[in-house]
Amino acid sequence: LEEWKSLNPEAPPPPLAARQPQMQEAQADLKAAQAALATAELNLKRTEFSLPFDGRVTESAVELGQFVSAGASLGQAYSMAGVEIEMPLEDQEYGWIRESRDPDITVETSYLGQDHNIKARIKRLSAEFDPQTRLARVILTPKKSGSQAKQPLLPGVFVDIDVIGPMRENIWLVPISALQEGNRIWVIGPDNRLRLMTPEIINITRDYAAVRSDGRPARVVTSPLPNGTEGAKVRFKLGPI
Repeated sequence: LEEWKSLNPEAPPPPLAARQPQMQEAQADLKAAQAALATAELNLKRTEFSLPFDGRVTESAVELGQFVSAGASLGQAYSMAGVEIEMPLEDQEYGWIRESRDPDITVETSYLGQDHNIKARIKRLSAEFDPQTRLARVILTPKKSGSQAKQPLLPGVFVDIDVIGPMRENIWLVPISALQEGNRIWVIGPDNRLRLMTPEIINITRDYAAVRSDGRPARVVTSPLPNGTEGAKVRFKLGPI
């Protein structure tokens, strides 16, 4: 441009003299180089693999020094926050836990030679019963608090679950052997006569049935009595202690 102005001070320089095509080509090359650099930086970031959560790797498909391509599966992992405990319950137990607003749940398990007691909470309740087992599923999840968060619960292990629900009043704890046909019980009244009751069962365990009562103590027949009659007189015979 300086050379053109010294020779032709009054005339504007033409595009070829001002090297405008060359400048445009250089600018296009610069933009292409910048785009290639951005692509290279993005590809470089993709070589750093990380998970957006605290988790455990269950399967790995790569080894040290191995070349991998984009889109290839490198393995499997699961989130520690996504660990769930499946608790199948029968009808009575399911109804009981649905009434518990905030039950105290402890999950006990043992793996890798150590015992673990983990507090858990209800995450969701099943909306239907299993058509084959007739059980309803309650999904639990470990609570993340204090040192308990450092005790991972490994998927696939068996657990024992203790659930403490709300306190109830006026409950009889009846031996399971006292339940007659139709979940009825024979009660011996103050006049020593049989009275057949159909109690409201709150919960049934392997050994006992919790039934609603009037709060007063009662004498219950704890053995099968298929031929019992309402109002029959009962005689007591003391046996060896």
